[in-house]
Amino acid sequence: MDQNLFYKNLITFLSSLNIEWGVPELYKKIDFFLRDELSIDPLSVFSLSRQNLNHKGPKGYKPQLRRVYRSFESLKMLESKSFCEFMNFVDYDDFSNRRWLFERGKYKTYFAFLFGENHEQLVVGFGQFDEVSVQNEENLKLVSNSLDKIYGNFQTYERVVEQNTLVHLDDVTGLFNQRKLNNDLDKWVCRYNSFGETFAVLFIDIDHFKNVNDGHGHLVGTQILAEIGALLKEVLRKNDLIYRYGGDEFVLIIPYADKETSQKIGERILKKVKNKEFVYPGSNKGFRLTVSIGIALFPENGNSRHEILALADKMMYAAKSSGRGTVRMALDYFEQQ
Repeated sequence: MDQNLFYKNLITFLSSLNIEWGVPELYKKIDFFLRDELSIDPLSVFSLSRQNLNHKGPKGYKPQLRRVYRSFESLKMLESKSFCEFMNFVDYDDFSNRRWLFERGKYKTYFAFLFGENHEQLVVGFGQFDEVSVQNEENLKLVSNSLDKIYGNFQTYERVVEQNTLVHLDDVTGLFNQRKLNNDLDKWVCRYNSFGETFAVLFIDIDHFKNVNDGHGHLVGTQILAEIGALLKEVLRKNDLIYRYGGDEFVLIIPYADKETSQKIGERILKKVKNKEFVYPGSNKGFRLTVSIGIALFPENGNSRHEILALADKMMYAAKSSGRGTVRMALDYFEQQ
């Protein structure tokens, strides 16, 4: 391929990358771009710990590579003897001076190039050309030179997202906290207004939890909260959202849920908690707990974040008043009034 045309295609491709996709998606996009433009075999990407790199080990020691990306089609290449020999040939010290390496075999040209690096690791792409071409090698060097800043930006964005996520996590349960709940409820209200996407809110309270704290101390109470949080995560589907609201209260957002679906999820949670045997630390003595659950649907039961959350809370107290360990739906409640 003409280098000017390749450069034009590369600029167009790099401009299309979205930092919110994350680093794994970047690997995939680069893989398919190189296949289309340079006719390479599927790309594989490995990370290399700088700690291992600095540890020279015995003679002939090679630092351990950890695979971070491999397309399904690349498995045969990775198992080939010639490719394994090339990977062993790579001297990672070379990357301090240049960002690519090539080794011509009898039928193919193998390559390695530096995706990016930080203080913890190097990330290296490995592959092979079907067509041995000096022009292809030059084009690959151009790709490698272009990736350094882009890869760094993707990594920086992921760290920022991770830090922001930590701000929204509850210390005890590892679930999202009340601040995150308020933000997400506002987002789901906007999604309904824009796209008509409905949702359900479940408000959950542990029954007689005060007795646990009073009888066995707050450390035991904290353990129970963490176990309940883990149990709730087991029950929920992939797209469901769970939060610790405060104290012994939890809130769930169930996207696209109608009355029947949210009722089933509530009943499933009741059964899961009821069948769970909790054990006091340092003791074989077990005990059981129940929860009370209130459910409200958006937009049937409320037109704002405050209304829907307040009504789900009210339904939770209605469940407690009716004997605890039950689920109360807002629609049923108002039909009975």
